[in-house]
Amino acid sequence: MQAVYEKMDNMFYYYLDKSSGILLVCDRFSYAVGVNSEGERLTIGGWGSRLIEDGSEYYIGLSAIKAAISEYEMLGGKTQLTEAIKNRLKIEKLSELKYILYYKTLNDKKIQSLSKEVLKCAKQGDRISLNIINSAADKLFNMTDILIRRLSMYDKKYNLCLTGSIVSFGEYITNPLCDKIYNRYENIEVFTHKNYADKGII
Repeated sequence: MQAVYEKMDNMFYYYLDKSSGILLVCDRFSYAVGVNSEGERLTIGGWGSRLIEDGSEYYIGLSAIKAAISEYEMLGGKTQLTEAIKNRLKIEKLSELKYILYYKTLNDKKIQSLSKEVLKCAKQGDRISLNIINSAADKLFNMTDILIRRLSMYDKKYNLCLTGSIVSFGEYITNPLCDKIYNRYENIEVFTHKNYADKGII
């Protein structure tokens, strides 16, 4: 476990190059690390994708599956995700998904890969896909908000680095996330980093 925390420390200083700030990592897992001006540190998340990491690509992919099932069972709205998921998983009928889920042949990486279908559908204006991404942004903001409040990071300007494969979502994730942060905190400056150095953190 100590090795995990050491890697988190290395990531923090690699991306922020400062003794304080916030690192928000979002890939198959998601976690946030904050260090205030007094050197106090807090980590939120990072428990692993099987616990449905909030705001992660796994979370987005799993939400896509739920949305497709909801449409199929007429419990939710119509979405382009249904066809996108069928194509990605190479199935003709969505009912075949039940077999895949029951026999656990849909692993974490496959679920994460469905997040790319959400982005594609969002770019085509699919309302449910846009809602899923906005929901992920909400959850990432919640982690950030908890860090700032628990560490009392109000005394100076702090940088927040968003990194991980979620950065490929571009403005679809950064716009709603930044809107929420800037509406509440004037002292937090957000930037993204595409060079995700260590995917083996957890």
